Amino acid sequence: KMALNTRVLSVLGGALLLSAAAQAQTTYYIVEHIPYQNPAKVAERISNECTELGSLFANTIAAEAKKRNLALISSADAANQPNRVEVVITDVRSYGNAFTGHYKSVDIQVNRYTNGQPDGETHISRRSTGGIGGAFKSSCSVLDRTTNTLSSDIVKWLQSQAASATAAEITPVPATH
Repeated sequence: KMALNTRVLSVLGGALLLSAAAQAQTTYYIVEHIPYQNPAKVAERISNECTELGSLFANTIAAEAKKRNLALISSADAANQPNRVEVVITDVRSYGNAFTGHYKSVDIQVNRYTNGQPDGETHISRRSTGGIGGAFKSSCSVLDRTTNTLSSDIVKWLQSQAASATAAEITPVPATH
C-alpha cells in the first residue's frame, strides 16, 4: 500500500511540474510583415496586386497562435528580441486566374530563436487551386488561403518544438520501492 501511495504522489508531482511548465511558457515575437527572401524574384503580378500578403500572413500566424494558446506577439521590434520566430517567404507562384483556374504556391522557411540562439528550423510548402468556389476568387485571395494554411502549420510546428523542449527539461522523479 505504501508503494502505491508513493507512485500516486510521484505521478501527481510530475503532473504538477508539467502544468507549471505549460503556464510558464516562453513568449516569442514575430514581425508584423512576413518578407520575401528575394523580392526581385517575386513576379510583378504578385508584388503589384497582393501588396498586403506579408502583413495578412503575419496577422494570421499571430491569430492562430492565440487561438491555440501559444505566446506569440506580433511586433515591429521582433528582429531585436532574443525569443523570436523568423518566417520568410522563399518562393511564391501564381499561375492562372478565375477563368483558366488557379494554381498558387507559397514556400517558407521558419527559424525559432530562444535566448538569441537558433533552436529550430523548418521549411514548409503549400499549394492551392482555390478550393470550392475558386473560380470566383482573385489570385490574392487564393494566395491568402495558402498562407492561412501555412499559419496553422507554423503554429503546430512551434507547439511541437515547445512540447519537445518541455519534455526534455522536465522528467518526473521515478517512484521508489
